[in-house]
Amino acid sequence: MRSFDYDPKSVACIAELKRRYFPGDPEWIVEEGSVLDKGYLDALGTFDIVYSWGVLHHTGAMYRALENVVPLVKPEGMLYISIYNHQHIQTPVWTWVKRAYNHLPPGLRWALLFPSLVYSWGPRTIIDICRGKPFYTWRHYAEKSMRGMSAWHDVIDWVGGYPFETAKPEDIFRFFHDRRFSLEHLFTCGGGGGCNEFVFRKFPNISR
Repeated sequence: MRSFDYDPKSVACIAELKRRYFPGDPEWIVEEGSVLDKGYLDALGTFDIVYSWGVLHHTGAMYRALENVVPLVKPEGMLYISIYNHQHIQTPVWTWVKRAYNHLPPGLRWALLFPSLVYSWGPRTIIDICRGKPFYTWRHYAEKSMRGMSAWHDVIDWVGGYPFETAKPEDIFRFFHDRRFSLEHLFTCGGGGGCNEFVFRKFPNISR
């Protein structure tokens, strides 16, 4: 198994997980690398399963990243990816917010974090208050969320997540269909601002 990431802190996190749960496993290689580095990818070989959840849309070159993972999948191998859903109005707005946030000095980022917090959590907070459980969802978010972080860090993660690219489900389907992949499973976010999740299978090689 091969795990790699462009961010050294993410690599360190993966290495720590390996140390805790699979110490000394020689078949699990953890290293720093970029999905945009074709030379690095070409040296990896091919795999039965290639998995990238919520990453390729943060590279700044999403379609180049998607193109680069194609050769990594063996014939009849599986590709698991998730990509932010494109929204006609929301996507341009959030792109501006995220870009502006990352260009602001750290001391001024609250100017974008606070309205984003109100937008994201205002309705849920009002519901909790009406139920007689003020801030219940906020306080228990880390316990119930699959993301493994507090509500506050989740807001920072969302607002600060730039580069930021999106695609409609049909665009991702066509992209991989044209590259000889069949769609095995699709889970959409229902037109919202989350990720659409795809499982593709690569067509087998055809001998002539």
